[in-house]
Amino acid sequence: MLSTRGESGTRVRGARKDREEAAFRLLRAGRHGEAAREFEVLWDDFGDPRDLYNAAMSRLALGHFAHAAVYLERYLTSEQLAADARADVRGQLAEARGHLVSVRIIIDGDANGVGLGVEHMPSLASDLRPPLPLLPTLVEGGGEAAVELDPGTWQVVAVRGDVAFRETVTLRPGAPVELHVAAPPRPAEEAVPRPLLVGLGVAGSGVAAVGVGFTIVGARRADRTLHGECSESAALCGERLFRALNTRTWGIALAGAGGGAAAAGLTGLIRDRRSRRLA
Repeated sequence: MLSTRGESGTRVRGARKDREEAAFRLLRAGRHGEAAREFEVLWDDFGDPRDLYNAAMSRLALGHFAHAAVYLERYLTSEQLAADARADVRGQLAEARGHLVSVRIIIDGDANGVGLGVEHMPSLASDLRPPLPLLPTLVEGGGEAAVELDPGTWQVVAVRGDVAFRETVTLRPGAPVELHVAAPPRPAEEAVPRPLLVGLGVAGSGVAAVGVGFTIVGARRADRTLHGECSESAALCGERLFRALNTRTWGIALAGAGGGAAAAGLTGLIRDRRSRRLA
């Protein structure tokens, strides 16, 4: 299983059974945010779709419908899911989507190799939501991606090399929204364009988006996937990276004055030495 814990990351050492029981205790106690993170990390560590489903239920209880919808969509791809259960999950997915606003993101300019993601901008420090990766499609004149988000304030981050461009949007219930973000320029030293597979990776530990929405501080395997070293189909490569989304490393804490930064995040090839130049 693809792991994105960096060398400095702290690995959860507890036995699966103990961790699962602790997650359910948090859920029963109404501590849905902590329960969600526990289930998300369990899924990252063990790949049991039931943990992903429980994470979705925890996010639903928090009103984090965008995240719940992403998890439920992924859960529906599980071969373990019985037909009657599948119908129930589709109903839960439809319920979650009923709260969301459709957003079309247009990348203006050379979008090949651009990392793209969205992060929720909270009004409370305790409102921790993992950044959501997007899979941009290359089109004439740029790229585009579609996502469904909760009403509220979100930041779209496009990253290439050590340059990140951000656009902030406040969504209200109602009509779909179209948002444009400029493609960051290609680094001068980059002689060969990097393939656009997914554009996002997960931090191995820590927080800190200093000046950019998301920061990568490890994740060697995810980094290799982002550089195109994945011989499978685009869908399977995307699946590999999605499985790497360790929300404990995404979302344990927020950093950055003024709310720019999400929990240790996802997005494009920002190494420590480069991200420092953005501060």
